[in-house]
Amino acid sequence: MNNETMKDGKRAAFEAWALNEAISIVRSAHNSDEYAYPAARASWKAWQARAAASQAALSDGQRAALGSAISALERNGWTDPATVIRDLLAQASTERMSDAAREGYRDYQDGMERENNPFLEPHSIGFQEWEKGWNAARKAEVERGEGQS
Repeated sequence: MNNETMKDGKRAAFEAWALNEAISIVRSAHNSDEYAYPAARASWKAWQARAAASQAALSDGQRAALGSAISALERNGWTDPATVIRDLLAQASTERMSDAAREGYRDYQDGMERENNPFLEPHSIGFQEWEKGWNAARKAEVERGEGQS
């Protein structure tokens, strides 16, 4: 399967999903590779970034593209796709964390208080990494609107 065929398959899958979500997939009169409406353009960019993310860890550029797509979707009132993309970003960011940071992330999700950091030495790398993970989970929860800032 060549790259063009794969790209066409991704677009067909995206368009089937978009139609199911009542997102207009009318193409731009000026550029047939682009969609006419902002919600479709942002969703397509997010779809492409998600596909790339599932193949490997996100690059900083992909992370920025997803962040832009989330903002565009939210500006247009499409909060459900934005939530899905934000969750994908959070998942991708945990894949790049150290073991201690992942443990902190999971501990936060399990309700552990920050004061209960299992790494007792405050200046140790493990202690600091655990706190990074704990803080990342808290930030993700706040961004989803589930926690307090």
